[in-house]
Amino acid sequence: MPGLAPAAVQVLAVHRGRLWVVCPRRVLVWDRAVGVVAEHTVDPGEPLVDVAVYQDRAYLLTETRLLRRPAW
Repeated sequence: MPGLAPAAVQVLAVHRGRLWVVCPRRVLVWDRAVGVVAEHTVDPGEPLVDVAVYQDRAYLLTETRLLRRPAW
């Protein structure tokens, strides 16, 4: 992805056919046909380690906490 340093990427995940790129303070959602379709900025107080989406919730993982929020 243009403008995204590889060192900034924490983890990659796939949800509903889209690639989720998890960075310390944001989550980018990428679609093969369109490119970046969403960018979600988050501030959990410490860098994100991973994100998972299940039903109507997003789970944000940091080194010390697992947070739950409404899905995007």
